[in-house]
Amino acid sequence: SLSLPPSPQDPTRTASRGMQAQQLTGHGGLDKYEFKTGLAIPVPQEGQILIRVAACGVNNTDLWTREGAYSAGDDDESGWTPLSFPRIQGADVVGTVLALGGGVKSPLKGNRVLVNPTIHGDDGECDCKFVGSEVDGGFASHCVVPAANAIPIPAECKLKMVELASFATAYQTAWHMIKRARVQKGERVIISGASGGVGTALVQMCAHLGAHVLGITSTAKAKAVRDLGAQAVVTREQASTTKGLTTALTTLPAESKVSKAGGYADVVLDVVAGDQLMPMLDALRPRGRYACAGAIAGKFPKVHWPTFYLKQLDLLGCMLATKEEFKELAQLIFDGKLRPLVAAVFPLKNLREAQTFFQKKTFVGKLVIDCA
Repeated sequence: SLSLPPSPQDPTRTASRGMQAQQLTGHGGLDKYEFKTGLAIPVPQEGQILIRVAACGVNNTDLWTREGAYSAGDDDESGWTPLSFPRIQGADVVGTVLALGGGVKSPLKGNRVLVNPTIHGDDGECDCKFVGSEVDGGFASHCVVPAANAIPIPAECKLKMVELASFATAYQTAWHMIKRARVQKGERVIISGASGGVGTALVQMCAHLGAHVLGITSTAKAKAVRDLGAQAVVTREQASTTKGLTTALTTLPAESKVSKAGGYADVVLDVVAGDQLMPMLDALRPRGRYACAGAIAGKFPKVHWPTFYLKQLDLLGCMLATKEEFKELAQLIFDGKLRPLVAAVFPLKNLREAQTFFQKKTFVGKLVIDCA
């Protein structure tokens, strides 16, 4: 079983030695990370708090940002803001509040907090920054974030800090997908990438809501996905054909007569795209909902567009949760409704090794960096 390190006993103990951090010095390979010690501890500005970081989760976005997939400056494919360097990555921050900036009146100092990594601007969902991307994040001993983004962890929450660091990015993405796709009790739901960070969150959440889940994963990870709540599992090879999906779907209960009669799903929650996209769309019932938050198998899949309009499908792009959705997610976590799935923990100085292991995709769940 996984052995998790204890939470730090004294969150101020490294203050005299300055800050430790993994600094990203530019776009490129793992050599772009430099582990630094003795850095100046950031000072919280108006509306901010200083956190002694206990742990921080690893996400796909860390790798893609480092590689320049979002913001290599001349990249036309995204509207992502180009980064300034050096940058400290790491979005899934948990830790203890050490200091408050001006104007912060909430009783946060000394409390353990879970950080919402999405910093919403005046335009709500469409005007936002992300911790570890546009601003420095948690692959460090200390970081500053807006006080409004820190959610106090209740004393009765028994999860360890490294476990709490496994939730924020993946689970907020999953919860936003579910809310956007309007997943209901009794519906059939196809979930791609069901053994990854977002996928395992989707499986748990859909099962919690009473939906009937068909997960797509590898044979080696099928049992783990079933244990999370999937009632049926198919391999990626089986999911590459419509028949492979519909055959599995017929083993699931169905509330909708249309879904039951045609072997259809009501909803697809996709983080993979690529060659699986068209079979998943074909397996959706008329007026079904397709929600996507990733394209790790290919950004330019072939699509038969008449399928969309002839079946009157809803096409839903999903990225970051709203403020209210993140609060809902935090409550589910604190209430013990969602399981933390920490596959491995790496010390801060070994971030390169953590990302190397992350890219192998041989694990189920999340990797976490111990920053204590």
